Amino acid sequence: MNRESRFEGVTVQEIEVKPATVREQRKAERRQQLLDAAASLFAERGFTSVRLEDLGAAVGISGPAVYRHFPNKEAVLVELMVGISEYLLDGGREVVGSRKVDEETVSALVDFHLDFAFETPAFIRIQDRDLQSLPEGARRKVRR
Repeated sequence: MNRESRFEGVTVQEIEVKPATVREQRKAERRQQLLDAAASLFAERGFTSVRLEDLGAAVGISGPAVYRHFPNKEAVLVELMVGISEYLLDGGREVVGSRKVDEETVSALVDFHLDFAFETPAFIRIQDRDLQSLPEGARRKVRR
C-alpha cells in the first residue's frame, strides 16, 4: 500500500508495509508525525535548538515518549536527512534513466535539483545547517 507524506507542498510517495496490529499502525503513524514535526521544527529553529520536549509537544506527547519511536534526537535527524538524500538520489536516477549522458540530461538533472531546492527550502536549510550536528558516522550514512 502506498502512502503520501506532504511537507512544504511536496508529496512524497512512501511504500508502506501494513502493520500487523492496530497498535503497530498507530505507532507507525505517530513516528511519521514526529518526522513531519521534526522537519518543521528543525528548519525553523535548527537541530540544536529543538528539545525532545518540543518535538513531543508538537504531536501531543511528552518528550520522553519520543523515545518509544527513536533512540535519540540524532536518530530523528539522521532519518530525515537520509530520506532527503534517498529522494534526491532516486529522483536523479529517474531523470537520467537510460538516457545518454549529454548536455540535455545534465540540464534535466540540474533542473530536478533546483526544483527540489526552490520547492522545499526547509529541507535544504536542514541539510545545509544541521549536517554538521551529526557525528561522522551518521554524516557518512546520510551521504552514501
